[in-house]
Amino acid sequence: MLERIDPGRIVSQCSDIESMLAAVRAGLGIGPLPTTLAEEDGTLLRCFDPPEGTSAPAWLLIGSDAYRWPEMKAFVRFFAPRFLSCMNSRAG
Repeated sequence: MLERIDPGRIVSQCSDIESMLAAVRAGLGIGPLPTTLAEEDGTLLRCFDPPEGTSAPAWLLIGSDAYRWPEMKAFVRFFAPRFLSCMNSRAG
């Protein structure tokens, strides 16, 4: 994304989503936020669709302790291929 923006126009940099959301809410400018977060917020407006080539990878994460549970292993075996398929269909 930094390849597409003049560094002189950046007024704030954040290392986490919560800080970025607070900066956008405070009126510091626009920022790339997950659309689901923005939709849930209700006070934010989508300025434009994401530019082509700016998709971010999504990871399916689980704690190592939870993965020891047979129910969780079964869920991951069921859900992971569907999640991957969904992410691949969005990317292409």
